[in-house]
Amino acid sequence: MFRKVNVKYNVRRKRDTGNNSINTKTVLNSNGNTLDENGNDKSGISAKVVTNVLSVEGRAVEEEEFKKKTELKITKTKEKENVKDGEKNTYSIVVKNIGDNPARIVKIEDTIEGKSRIDKDSIRVLNSKGEDVTNDKNIVLEKEITDGKVKILLDKIDKDEEYKIVYDVIYAKSEEGSLEKSTTKVKGLNTKEVTTEDETNVEGTIKETSIEVVKTMEKENPKDVDTNKISVSITNKGEYIARDVLVEEKIGTNGKVVKDTVRVLDGKGKDVTGSITDLKVLDDKITFSIGKIDKKESYKLVYDIKYSDIEKKEEITSVSKVKAKNSKEEIVITKNMLDATVKETELEIEKTVEKKELRAGERNTYTVVVRNVGKYDAKDVEIEDTLIGNARYIGESVKIENSEELEVEHLGNARFKIRVLPKGKELRVRYKVEYDKQEEDSIVTNKVSAKGSNTNKAEPKENGGVRVKVLGVQDIVQKILPKAGRENSKLWIYGIIAFVILLPSMILRKEYIEAKKRQKNRMKKRNRK
Repeated sequence: MFRKVNVKYNVRRKRDTGNNSINTKTVLNSNGNTLDENGNDKSGISAKVVTNVLSVEGRAVEEEEFKKKTELKITKTKEKENVKDGEKNTYSIVVKNIGDNPARIVKIEDTIEGKSRIDKDSIRVLNSKGEDVTNDKNIVLEKEITDGKVKILLDKIDKDEEYKIVYDVIYAKSEEGSLEKSTTKVKGLNTKEVTTEDETNVEGTIKETSIEVVKTMEKENPKDVDTNKISVSITNKGEYIARDVLVEEKIGTNGKVVKDTVRVLDGKGKDVTGSITDLKVLDDKITFSIGKIDKKESYKLVYDIKYSDIEKKEEITSVSKVKAKNSKEEIVITKNMLDATVKETELEIEKTVEKKELRAGERNTYTVVVRNVGKYDAKDVEIEDTLIGNARYIGESVKIENSEELEVEHLGNARFKIRVLPKGKELRVRYKVEYDKQEEDSIVTNKVSAKGSNTNKAEPKENGGVRVKVLGVQDIVQKILPKAGRENSKLWIYGIIAFVILLPSMILRKEYIEAKKRQKNRMKKRNRK
């Protein structure tokens, strides 16, 4: 029970309680007389002792109340976890008394860091029933609102009672995203301080920029098995930050990335390869990303290429692709001629003939096989077969086998050209030869060879070529009458020919005469009868 008293604001003692200022006041009785510590009227008039009254944050509170401790709980929520610059977000701070006694003179303070600001007109204080008590001076003792802070002073929060502070935050427009942090502190006269923190991700408004890609190489026209140094410069030529920049370097065929040479340099030439967490290096591809490239800032990708061992001049194509989240994709296609180093290979040639001996005027079949037995493709291989002796080629008889994969040109007679004879491959050619009619025997020799621009001259194992014996008429007679024993063989030949030709006539003549005689004798016998 309180008696009517007059409070005289003479400071008697001061207690430090942290954020709250507590002052003990001298208390007077209803007669206006000063009471001693025992509640006795110093004027001699007896009166009942009253409880000391404290002034806290300009509010009178009985000292006994603040001695009864209690506990507060904070719950902070927001409408959006992720926002864009320029947007609003609504925060709710719920302070609940979960202790056993009323919490007195409760200060709620929320501080926001970063580029955001508090909408001062959005502040509301709601009681447990959801009623707006923002302007109730018996509840809300004090409101202090700035761009970065909300401070609310509540008179009392009873046991199991809660109050909600609701306000909006407006995020500043920015090209670059940010992480906005806020800290909430709650403290009553008879409670411990409770603190909670919160973070909101603010996405900046992305503005288009432009990327320039320039690719250079140490050797414009390299040779096979060479090593070439490649440089790819990536520059933000626009007015805004390039974000989430993806880089892809695709190597053409017959090239291989030397993996331990791959580096990423910043605009000052500093090696930042170690900071690129998603760098992937394959034999034919390099990929990585850069979080952002400031306007007018550059990065550079450098690496070496080792070219393959090739057998012919080839065009090498490589593609550089760079794409930022806020830029169009830039593609640079580089084409270079890769010169092949001439590599010697080895040919093998084989020639066979159907008949080793035959008559004059007859035909014979030859087969030529050219093989690439070396390690590389044979280039511009020319095959030539030369007839030595009384023989001629039969042009329409030429047959080129297994040439589907080969580019073969027939140059006339037994001459051929193969543009490329791959390693391990062979060419097979068949053709006929007709031997001249003659009386005497002869030897016809075929000498064949093959030579490419990068090969040895290949010849058959028979150094003298393939030899064929052509039998003339004289040889036929000698087979019939070997060892005639005459010096003049021609007379014997003519005699034999005459004998062979006349003998049948003579035999027929004799038979004819004998037949006539038999017929005549038969006629005579008939006449006698």
